Amino acid sequence: FEHSIDPFSRQTLQHDICLENGREYKFTIFDSVGDGLCPPYSYTLATNGVQIKEGQSYGASEATVFRNGESSPPTPIPTQAPITPAPIASVGDPTAVTIAILFDAFPSENGFRLEDLSNNAVLVERAGGSFTDGQWSSRLYTETVTVTEGNTYRLVVTDSFGDGIFAPGYFALYYGSSATDDALLLVPKQTFPANEAEATITVQNPNGSPNVATTSVPTPSPTNPPVIVPTSPQPTPQPTPSPTNPPVIAPTNPPTSLPTLSPTPFPTATPTPAPTKFPTTPPVTEPTPPPTSQPTVAPTSFPTPEPTQTSSPNTQQTQMTIAIQFDQFPNEIGFQLEDITTGEVVLSKEIGEFSNDQWRDKLYTSTIDIKEGVQYRLSLSDSFGDGLSDGNYFALYYGATTDEEYLLARENDFNSFLANIIVTVQNPNPGGPVPVPTSAPTFILPPTFCFSGQSTVEVQHRGHIPMNQLSVGDMVKTQNSKYERVYSFGHRHESIQAKFLQFFPSMLELSKDHMVFVKKKGVIPASLVKVGDTFAEGGTVEDIRVITRLGIFTPYTPSSTIVVNGVLASNYVAFSDSENLMLGSYETPFSYHWLDHSFQTFHRIWCYWLGFEDQLLESGFSSWSEPAYNIYLAFSEWNIIIQVPLLIMFVNLIALVQVFECLLLYPLSISMVAVLMVYGRISLGTMGKRQSI
Repeated sequence: FEHSIDPFSRQTLQHDICLENGREYKFTIFDSVGDGLCPPYSYTLATNGVQIKEGQSYGASEATVFRNGESSPPTPIPTQAPITPAPIASVGDPTAVTIAILFDAFPSENGFRLEDLSNNAVLVERAGGSFTDGQWSSRLYTETVTVTEGNTYRLVVTDSFGDGIFAPGYFALYYGSSATDDALLLVPKQTFPANEAEATITVQNPNGSPNVATTSVPTPSPTNPPVIVPTSPQPTPQPTPSPTNPPVIAPTNPPTSLPTLSPTPFPTATPTPAPTKFPTTPPVTEPTPPPTSQPTVAPTSFPTPEPTQTSSPNTQQTQMTIAIQFDQFPNEIGFQLEDITTGEVVLSKEIGEFSNDQWRDKLYTSTIDIKEGVQYRLSLSDSFGDGLSDGNYFALYYGATTDEEYLLARENDFNSFLANIIVTVQNPNPGGPVPVPTSAPTFILPPTFCFSGQSTVEVQHRGHIPMNQLSVGDMVKTQNSKYERVYSFGHRHESIQAKFLQFFPSMLELSKDHMVFVKKKGVIPASLVKVGDTFAEGGTVEDIRVITRLGIFTPYTPSSTIVVNGVLASNYVAFSDSENLMLGSYETPFSYHWLDHSFQTFHRIWCYWLGFEDQLLESGFSSWSEPAYNIYLAFSEWNIIIQVPLLIMFVNLIALVQVFECLLLYPLSISMVAVLMVYGRISLGTMGKRQSI
């Protein structure tokens, strides 16, 4: 089960659930700020009236694994396999700490330094600008530094813009050379909304145990807790002569490291020839043979789950789709998808990235590549603390789909600052096909032509809508703020997965070959747009990312322009990384935008002026666009000696057809020009006759 509460409510929550006897469970408690429960508040975990765990200042999270029905409580998940203790680091000994910073969207604003206050020295410093936007955006940076046990240090994190690091970003300081969830925290994960934040600590092992920095390689013993907790507080160097917890009459045969083939399903009150619990060989200094991550023979009907920290048996690549149905205030929402096994943040969006105007009451989806069989956590945060309400939700789906038969988990109507769903990636519909296989989309389209379905356009009398809701006949905003009718879609397919370039801050999403209007560069493919360029309409580009979306859309308008996410874009695509048509290595004076617009003249007359409709083919192309694309592919393979005369013939033919289109578009103006030309010719002829007389 999962439950979220308002962190400022000061309420007492008691939740009772029924658990299966003999089965192993993991209880995890999270804190969105990272400081746990402040005294005098605490939490208690109990089973069958026996207290298992009581916790308080646990940092960002704390986990406890227990087996229901045990007579003595298990311990929380150990951070190390049970081994013979090493000497505890003494004051003055060298040790290690690890600085960890999960950046937000603008890491170039951040810097940090670690000061040794005991010796008045700066051990490490990274100035603002050291971390570039794009490369480090929403990524975790770690750096391990050698320090002295017992000395006092100050960690200072800076932000040049003054807005700090926002959730799900954070900074933290770990004891040792690891920054994983099970590492020891000296400075808990925390955000800050200012120019600078600092934390002062004295380096001392928080657990009073050996420095974890001394052994960065895991020991051969499994790190999952033992099935039965030994009764003695420390592991003994030799096995105990009889089973532990609880003491019983020694069995006829001494217990071995392997369970017998027929144990009883649950512990009995009296000894039996077979051990009544999982016989556990107490840890030794050098186990022989080395323990494995799972028992050779499952001793009961409820086998121990496989350790999550090791690789899943099936780690082939697959896909998962994140879906968030926003309420009236999407700018309050941020999320983070995390691989629980490795701690890697797979995808994150900061609070404020979803604007109210663009995403209010809209469905956001994003399909990403992940590993089959691995456990992931999707955490959704709400800055106001009221979550998603009124039937809104966030969910995870298996594959590139939002079909309910592939639903992995969903959280509805949460009303707090933070909510989580945890899933293990497995096909919930094993009898059905995997939606959109990882290897390739349904159709391979070189090049890609389209906008994503989540890009927004402005429709007359309807306002801003997602591209996937746009239809033929809609009056959409185009160049010079004019509204023009969408007469066709060159390409439209809602279930094809494709990669798009995402431009910040406009959030424009289009394929790399699609053309866009850029100041001082003209109408160029999106792949040529750089950070710092300014769109003809839509502002300056601050960051560019590559994303994967489901659905591709290319609407056509009479002017061959369209305003998407406030940016003026072309309806068309470039077939090379240049503004103009390339014939071999020669660049012609004809731009791709002009050539495409000219070639579409026949199509516009057919659909826009005569009112006929296109048909979408199975590939998603229109019945006009697919043959046109195939003609270009054939043209591009011919010799330049053939290409040049064909191009000249095409340009002359198009000139005549465009004159006809101008007559349709501006009949009165063209008629007046023709009358003036005829009148002028007559006047000149009359003047010539008079002069001859």
